[in-house]
Amino acid sequence: MREQVPTSLTTIDAIMNTREFALGVTDGRAGRGYRSAYATWDIDRQWNYERGRAWAALAPRSMALVMSSAAWSHSPNATQARARSR
Repeated sequence: MREQVPTSLTTIDAIMNTREFALGVTDGRAGRGYRSAYATWDIDRQWNYERGRAWAALAPRSMALVMSSAAWSHSPNATQARARSR
């Protein structure tokens, strides 16, 4: 039997404030397949992306993903969102 990958403690806030979680939500809600870069990410980044896709499938579309300002500033949708809010 293979060994389990190493684990570490984390929080829901820490997971939901990652760029990969936001990308998973965006891709999941848009019905997109996996990103080509997914295969190059480390296991923690892949897990956060998977969690984002799962959240997108379960959360109502009317429920917005609220991220901390630091995480949001690195999100690929940040520029578009800022432009729409002006």
